[in-house]
Amino acid sequence: EANRELLIRVLQHHIVQGNLAASDLTDGQELQAISGQTLQVERIDEELRVGGAVVSEADIGADNGVIHGIDDVLRSNLNTGDRLSLTPIVQDFVDLVSDSGRLPDLADEGGVTVFAPINNAFDLLGAPTVDLLTRGINQDVQDRVVDFHIVSGIYPLEALEEPLSLENLDGSTLTVVNENGVITVDGYRVLSEGVQTSNGLIYLLDNINLNYLNIEQRLRISPTLTTYATEIRDRPSLRALLEGAEEHTLFAAVNLAFLSLDPDVIDALNNPENSALFDRIIQVHIVEGTYSTSDLYDGLVLTSIDGSELTVRVTGDQFFIKNGQIAIADIPVENGAFHIIDNLIFPEVDLVDRTLLSGHTDHVDALMRTGLDGVFRESTSRTLFAFPNEVYSANPGLLSHPQLDQIILYHAAVEDIGQLFHGLVFESMEGTLRTVTQDPQDAAIFRLDGITPIVPVATASNGRLLVAEGFMLPPELRHQP
Repeated sequence: EANRELLIRVLQHHIVQGNLAASDLTDGQELQAISGQTLQVERIDEELRVGGAVVSEADIGADNGVIHGIDDVLRSNLNTGDRLSLTPIVQDFVDLVSDSGRLPDLADEGGVTVFAPINNAFDLLGAPTVDLLTRGINQDVQDRVVDFHIVSGIYPLEALEEPLSLENLDGSTLTVVNENGVITVDGYRVLSEGVQTSNGLIYLLDNINLNYLNIEQRLRISPTLTTYATEIRDRPSLRALLEGAEEHTLFAAVNLAFLSLDPDVIDALNNPENSALFDRIIQVHIVEGTYSTSDLYDGLVLTSIDGSELTVRVTGDQFFIKNGQIAIADIPVENGAFHIIDNLIFPEVDLVDRTLLSGHTDHVDALMRTGLDGVFRESTSRTLFAFPNEVYSANPGLLSHPQLDQIILYHAAVEDIGQLFHGLVFESMEGTLRTVTQDPQDAAIFRLDGITPIVPVATASNGRLLVAEGFMLPPELRHQP
């Protein structure tokens, strides 16, 4: 019922005034239908075509004229928007066009060529991505995607011999190639001959062209990256950076990388006191310039926008950026390069922040309570043996111990002790010589003074972090009540 007017116009396009027998129709003749548009007559050998349809049964007599049976429904009098609306195979695209307010533009008398993705292209894109694309908050993305597929002017492609560059409504350049009769637009295959409309042509496309979205827009419609996308959205300056004209490379961490963080770490990062650290974690995934995988090689050092150095490792066809592996590479964007990685990259941080990011948040609390956080943020190289949260849970009085600062300094070295080995002796910041020993039953286990198990964790910008799986009181405190 909503398309009743279109039905009337289609029917009118099948009717020409006058009594015209098949013998009256000549090749190249133009007939004017009562719809107001013309129908082209073609004679190819014995075949007669009118408006592109084959006359299958000619000269059926009637008392007020003549009827010719044809093998198709004539719809070339419909404008491009109307024709798309009546084409079931592209209804998902029509919905996008309608939501973007572009349907009236497809009636432009100046002519329009549309590369319409078929419904199956949306299935290939995936329901989660389509859902993000069509959300109101992403209307700007949807509008651009629609414009990527529309070109002002009429461009028949069947006889194309040389590659053709077409500017779409977004202002981006589409590259059209005809190789042995297979026509592609930016590498996506054209599935049909051009469908003639009253003001243009429609070609069916096998995929959705997202190539010209900027990094920030592409990020917003990526279902596996919604956490990182939210963090970018909450930082307006970073969002502006990734949607700007200057080129950047993004190594975006998947949602699972955030979910794998210790809940205590997440709580700490969401604390306003640690907002600067959280900002750096988001920034460290961004590099100035464009680096596709063809530009990456083993040993390459990139500098993130937060100033951290990111070392690239290449093993066969696998690419690693610090501790993150590229899972999906070279997603097309208009302002740089876009890769998805399977893990969070952490920036170069001092011992306090490294302790926090390693999940030992109670030890960071202890450093703050004692005022030692400033000491372990200094540039002087040190070694810190952090106590796990479980140690604090098992010793509820530890955080309030009056000599907590001495206990912490007893479990810290005045320098970076380097790699662990049996017999290593170092001076604690409390002033006592301490010894690293190797467990005689298991060479992989090291202990402090033969008692407390210790585990290497990570390096920091100002030293080395290890975990002490228990604690001991300094000698001068052991005999105090």
